[in-house]
Amino acid sequence: MYVALGDSTGVGVGAKSGGGYVDRVVKQLREHTSDLVVANLCMSGATSAVVRERQLGAAIARRPHLATVMVGGNDLWRGIAPDAFAKNLDVIADNLTRVGAVVVMANVANLAHAPIAAHAERLAGVKLDDVEQRAARFNDVVAKVAARHDVVLVDLHGQASLRERPELFCADGFHPSDEGYAAIADQLWAAIERGGVVRKSA
Repeated sequence: MYVALGDSTGVGVGAKSGGGYVDRVVKQLREHTSDLVVANLCMSGATSAVVRERQLGAAIARRPHLATVMVGGNDLWRGIAPDAFAKNLDVIADNLTRVGAVVVMANVANLAHAPIAAHAERLAGVKLDDVEQRAARFNDVVAKVAARHDVVLVDLHGQASLRERPELFCADGFHPSDEGYAAIADQLWAAIERGGVVRKSA
C-alpha cells in the first residue's frame, strides 16, 4: 500500500504527459509488485496544516507500507511560521511511522530560483533573499523531523541551481514541467530504494 500526501506537485499540476511525481513513482513501483494499491491524497494548494488535518487520517487508516510526503512550498509563500510548519511535520511523520510505513519526505526546493520569483520581486516587492532564508529555515525543520522519526530524506534544495534549469518549470514559472517531475520522481525513487521498500537497482 502506497499513500502520497502533499500538494499540487502530487496532483501533477503543470505536467503535459506522464503526470506528477506520484504517477511516475507508481509506474516504477508497479514494475516491482503486481498487487500495488495506491491512494494519492495530494491536494492543490495544500499546506502542512492541510496535510495534517485533511490527508493524514485517511493515510494512516490505510496502514501503508510506503508513504511519501512533499509539502512546504505553499507554507513558505504564505508566510507560515517555521515553528508551525515543524509541529505539523512532526505529527505527520510520527503518525505515519507508528503504523509501520516507510516514510519518504522531501524538503523545499530553492523557490527563489523559480521563474515566478523574479516576477514576485519585481511586481510585489518580494525579496528573493528573504525567500532563500525562509527556505533554509524550513529545510532545517525537515532535516530535524526526518532524523527524529527515521524518515528517508529527499534533498530537493541541494540539487543543481534551478535558475540554470528553467526547463524544469512549466509555463506558470512555479509548478514543475514534465522534465521537472521526472527529476523529482528519480530522486524519490532513489530514496524509496534506500528505504528498503524495493530492491535497489543494480
